[in-house]
Amino acid sequence: MEKHTYNIIGVMSGTSLDGVDLVFIEFQFDGFWHFEIKHFERWDWVLDEMIFAFDSKVNDGWEEQFESGTSDIQWKKLEDGCSEMIRGPNDTKVYDWEGRKAYEARIANGFRLFGKYYQNLWD
Repeated sequence: MEKHTYNIIGVMSGTSLDGVDLVFIEFQFDGFWHFEIKHFERWDWVLDEMIFAFDSKVNDGWEEQFESGTSDIQWKKLEDGCSEMIRGPNDTKVYDWEGRKAYEARIANGFRLFGKYYQNLWD
């Protein structure tokens, strides 16, 4: 008997965006049907990224995780009557700009993925 192989992609989504399922399955027929799930994880990641983006957007304090230390800002009088802001002796404030940039990129990517998902609902 001849053996046949079929590669199938299945997609299921609800309009509430509470789940997106994508599966890649290989079916084989040699008188009996056999199957193997080749891939299922991709949309779990996409959905996680979209949820991460929305959660970060509504959480006003996410930027604080990239700050550490204590601010000690002092004002120094200049000869011309103006003031200059300087770091005081107890200033230990540090910013993780690279971490923040990566976090913001992940938020942007989540919204980009949502835009592609939403657009595909209507195509």
